[in-house]
Amino acid sequence: MVYNVNFKKIKFNKIFGMVFLSFGLLFLLLFGSIVSSSIIKKNSLDSSVKATYIEWEEHYDNDDDSITYSPIYHYEVDDKEYICDSNVSSNIKSGEGIVHYDSNNPSKCMTDFEDSSTWIFLIFLLIPLIFVVIGAVFIKSYFKKSKSLKILASNGILVKGIPYQIIDSNVTVNNRVLKCFSIMFTFPNGTTKNIVSEPANDHILYDHDGKCDLLYDPNNYENYFLDLEITTTGSGNPNIVYFEQTQQFNNSFDYNTSYNPENKF
Repeated sequence: MVYNVNFKKIKFNKIFGMVFLSFGLLFLLLFGSIVSSSIIKKNSLDSSVKATYIEWEEHYDNDDDSITYSPIYHYEVDDKEYICDSNVSSNIKSGEGIVHYDSNNPSKCMTDFEDSSTWIFLIFLLIPLIFVVIGAVFIKSYFKKSKSLKILASNGILVKGIPYQIIDSNVTVNNRVLKCFSIMFTFPNGTTKNIVSEPANDHILYDHDGKCDLLYDPNNYENYFLDLEITTTGSGNPNIVYFEQTQQFNNSFDYNTSYNPENKF
């Protein structure tokens, strides 16, 4: 590499994505196993009958003083009485009192109360699925950005000494909003862009010269990397220019009075 690009700036996307993906897959597996086992069980039952009567078990939750109910269905097949428990509970007494059972083994059963809960779990599958999608998007973003940075590290043009603003990102960690660097820069083709850095999850917002550096791909102005200071490393002839554009920022962040390297933003 010619340019020492700080990949740590984008690793937050990978970590964030892995956390979301892991939790999503875990709960997707949990809810999925409940739903699939319930569907398999229901499909193995070929008959149904109306319960002769229903007992309601009450379950008290001392933490929030709530009560949930689970039914016990009593039913008859060929003049013989059977009992069918529900493996789920609800805060309301519902169900039509229908028992699904296996005609070859009437004791193998499922209440309509339990059957209806399967669809509730099926809806809940959307939640971990959303987590999986979010995690996959962040991980894909990390690898895409990582690939772009590798191109920059070997072929980019380094512009040093650019004035910048400190702005809030849309990322919050431990109830702290991470900051970004923002600059205005005009590329050689005359296009001026407002460029915003990756969130500064290392909380470092200032270095010795109070300026930041921009590394951009001369073949693709959409590929760039902004950081406080980008150095060179290894062999090769780096292409370095110094910022001479006239844009200046009235940065509300006072380095002389407000900043302490030990501060956590």
